[in-house]
Amino acid sequence: MNKAQIIDAIMSKAVLAENAVKDNRYVQAMGQDMQGFGTNIKNLIANEAEGRGLATLAKQRSNEGASALRAINEGNADVMKVVGESLGMNPNTVESVLGGMNQQGRADVIQKYQDVVKVKDNTPLGLYRRGNEWIADNPGKAIATGVPAAGAGGLALITASGQALADLGNFLAGGQQSQDTRDNVLRS
Repeated sequence: MNKAQIIDAIMSKAVLAENAVKDNRYVQAMGQDMQGFGTNIKNLIANEAEGRGLATLAKQRSNEGASALRAINEGNADVMKVVGESLGMNPNTVESVLGGMNQQGRADVIQKYQDVVKVKDNTPLGLYRRGNEWIADNPGKAIATGVPAAGAGGLALITASGQALADLGNFLAGGQQSQDTRDNVLRS
């Protein structure tokens, strides 16, 4: 390649990189932050975390509703009472009312139940939702916490994989010692 071809190749790679970066919303937010002192990236992080939190809440409500509908279809009186109490139904008649409904009527009741059900915080989805709610409320702290936490997680992963490799080595060495012992027993 001559000098002109090298320069053209470098320029084409630069144009490709510029085009790839200019559509990236994080890069755009950071570029705007140069003028806005960090508010744009914080807003972007907060908005995306809020969206993930709301989507997770919807998933949790859907899971609760599906579980309740399955239990009602199976005739579970305890679940019927919980659903009835949540919707303000008469506790004395809730079992007969829900038990006597057709599938569409039960689905309508469950749809209303999903809107008022209190979702659990101590489940994997609940923890994920609460984490995203915290990030949405504290994007600056989340940015400051995220980098060291990611580093600590990476270090823990490396340490755990190193320990697993050491355990595998010990297991194989132990297996070899057992084989030697068996061979010695067979010879005697």
